[in-house]
Amino acid sequence: MIKAVITTLGMINYNKVEYIFNGKKHQNINTFPLLIECYKDDYEIIAIATDSSLKVQKEVLEKENIDNLYLDDAIIIPDSEEYDNIFKTINDVLNDYDEVIIDISHGFRHTPILIIINLIVQNIVNPNKIKAILFAKEIERNTKYEIKDLVSYLDLSNIAFTLARFSENYTVSKNVNFRDKTYKVLVDNLSEFSLNLLGNSIKNLTQKDSKNLSLIERIIKNIDELQKKDTKIQNLQSYLNTIKEHLQDMQNYAKLDAYKMIYQFAKIMNEKWYMLNAITLLNEALGLYSMQLFQTYDSSINKHFTAFKATKKQALYYLSSESSTLIKKQHSFNTSNAKVIKEQSYTLIMNELKIIKSQDKIGFEAFKQLNEDVSNMRNNLAHANSGEAIKKVQNEIKSFIQKYETLCITQNILQKRDKEKTVELKEITPPKSITTKSGLRIKKKI
Repeated sequence: MIKAVITTLGMINYNKVEYIFNGKKHQNINTFPLLIECYKDDYEIIAIATDSSLKVQKEVLEKENIDNLYLDDAIIIPDSEEYDNIFKTINDVLNDYDEVIIDISHGFRHTPILIIINLIVQNIVNPNKIKAILFAKEIERNTKYEIKDLVSYLDLSNIAFTLARFSENYTVSKNVNFRDKTYKVLVDNLSEFSLNLLGNSIKNLTQKDSKNLSLIERIIKNIDELQKKDTKIQNLQSYLNTIKEHLQDMQNYAKLDAYKMIYQFAKIMNEKWYMLNAITLLNEALGLYSMQLFQTYDSSINKHFTAFKATKKQALYYLSSESSTLIKKQHSFNTSNAKVIKEQSYTLIMNELKIIKSQDKIGFEAFKQLNEDVSNMRNNLAHANSGEAIKKVQNEIKSFIQKYETLCITQNILQKRDKEKTVELKEITPPKSITTKSGLRIKKKI
């Protein structure tokens, strides 16, 4: 492993000051002799300097009786060099080593700033490379300094990047690593959340583990612990609180009926532009709604559905799928091919649907049409054949979600009805028309 201490050289006076480093006191003119003393056996010492600062540093080493060979490989940056070129030079130096310690205590104006920016970028790609970022914190001006390691702030930049990305689209980069275990635990749980949510495995987000905590509750606990432990994280409170409140809302959805919970997640996914996820969840919510309401029609249906759910692996899928299919096909529903809804249950369900349709034909037909529209769009998007502008698709899904809320949540269109209010459905014959001698067609009352 090739290792280096990389430092920036500045213009200095020749008075020695006290540096406190790793609990020990050192008397030096600047940090360069101190770095040589502490790291010469295990690291290359690389200086980034201007012509002027290099000249001054050679005089310092001579005064301290230190060989100038440590400046033989110095990287010279002209005073008039463009920032982009300086940034590239710094990046090239960092890429030459497997492990680096950076000292930014001194340096020509913008050089330490450009180094810090480069370190933030490097840390995302290869955080294991940067072992320490050293800075001489002033205790007494021109008299006493303490060498502080700022490397933990790179973790802070990474967690800020991670939280911002998660808040935006629920994704977490797998390439971001952390020195702080508290950060790592949080990000690992956020990554697991992302995989399950984007995979529409909603159940895995809200179900309890052996410690009686859901994945969402574990993340909330991680956030609480981080806020108590790390004072630096205070700068990210807005992200943390926003994520925490959003997750608490999601956890509360687990208390709802399945068809209401899935509807809420469908709404969230559409807002985040995950349209295939949204329409898939809405399609499932429609089936779950029909399934749950069918169970209220007769005790035998409820008993049959409950028994099926207890014995089959994909029972909920079959139940919701067949329930939705029955709504769409009704009289052409094939009970002989059905896994769950056989003749007896089918007859009982259809009798209730007939009553509902007689009392609210418009609402029932709207619900049937919603099932068809959502199913068609889901199939279309799943096969990448939408052929429509993304914005238009998102708006269409939004309108479907609104119709679902009206029909299923607000009106509860499939609820069992009072038979006494039922009116017999009669086929309406359209009015006949006749043609006059002038060719004008008029309706004839019959």
